[in-house]
Amino acid sequence: MKVNSRVFTERTDLLGGIQIPNCPSQIRPIAERLIMMITKPGYSPPNYNTVSELDKNLMMDFWEEYDGLSAITDLRKWFVCSATFPDLITRARRWLTEHQYIFLKADVIERAYEAQAKFSKAVGGKG
Repeated sequence: MKVNSRVFTERTDLLGGIQIPNCPSQIRPIAERLIMMITKPGYSPPNYNTVSELDKNLMMDFWEEYDGLSAITDLRKWFVCSATFPDLITRARRWLTEHQYIFLKADVIERAYEAQAKFSKAVGGKG
């Protein structure tokens, strides 16, 4: 996973935060936090072989960075009361990928398209 260099030119707030004005409002705060996390000095992008693996790794990193995952004592209570909804993180990553804010590994994209084609064929009967 790589961040598009244009992201660094879109820092518009006074604190150096990245703002993504064209992102849908439901996921904008999550997308902006993901980009801030990914571009933070010292952040090491996760190793992944599928988009699902990437999403799961990003969820864990996001929860540790912003939702206090590492300091929890009661996982169930933390997840119900404090965790950012996993689908929002996935949707934000998907939007960032589709709008070329971040780039996935080429082989992962290829496998994702193959899996989608197999699923479409199985469900729709067309190939």
